[in-house]
Amino acid sequence: DPVRLREWHRLDSVLTRALAGTRLRLLCLHDARRLTERVRRDVRRTHPVFVAGGEEHHSPDYIDPDVFSAPDLTRLLPAPAGEQRSLGFGADLAAPRTAVTELAEKTEVPRERLGDLVLAVNELAANAVEHGGGGGTVTLWRSRGWTVCDVADRGTGLHDPLCGYHPADPLSPRGYGLWITRQLCDFLEIASGAHGTRVRLHFRT
Repeated sequence: DPVRLREWHRLDSVLTRALAGTRLRLLCLHDARRLTERVRRDVRRTHPVFVAGGEEHHSPDYIDPDVFSAPDLTRLLPAPAGEQRSLGFGADLAAPRTAVTELAEKTEVPRERLGDLVLAVNELAANAVEHGGGGGTVTLWRSRGWTVCDVADRGTGLHDPLCGYHPADPLSPRGYGLWITRQLCDFLEIASGAHGTRVRLHFRT
């Protein structure tokens, strides 16, 4: 799936930075005979070193993780497929938690993922209230094997293409919303611009 494949490449890119300065080394195995040229290109762009014939080679195509992920932040996410349910929210965060729970039950979200979904939406709604214009909308739908949820705000947009991949300063009491959300869902996408930010959560169900 192109969406999940792109997330995998983003994760490969971010891991390079996450492991910098540690003694841990990570080796990714790829069968070049079976991969398309596009996939091989992104592998070269997200891995600074290759091992071939028992020798290490630096990749001339490697780019910084911020540069690799920057195009994802400004792209348009495809419209939801199938039946969808939406609700608006404002400063009262208790209301969207209750409403999302009811919405999830109507959408037949499995109970084992319900808690993660509600908590993730709560974190994003709190971000929208504080940084995204004071409110926004939640849209929920199902696709084969997945529950998908959009949280959209009316703010001025995000500028960090890797937001949420790294935890905030441990001494700071704030700034953990997107990082927590990434731990709760299987993966997420962010599309942001001058007219607001849309965060799309994917839950394998």
